[in-house]
Amino acid sequence: MVRVCLVISAQREKLRTMIEPDYGLLDELLTLKALSSEQYDRIRSITASVCQRNDQLLQFVLQFDASMLIKALQNTDQQHVVNFIEGY
Repeated sequence: MVRVCLVISAQREKLRTMIEPDYGLLDELLTLKALSSEQYDRIRSITASVCQRNDQLLQFVLQFDASMLIKALQNTDQQHVVNFIEGY
């Protein structure tokens, strides 16, 4: 998990543009208890851009359990993002 956190931190700008939060990822993270309902609501309330929602998402995930992000990405058909993180 430490390695995943390091990659996410180092590649945060790129990940902000790669992750698609709006089609199941946030719901999956909530189901996995990687986000609280308050965190979920806070991310959903950001309407400015997907990148800003992803920035908040990554901040919350890094504080809790970054490995849950990998699982949630896999469960929401975002394997390309998982490949990027694991291949870095």
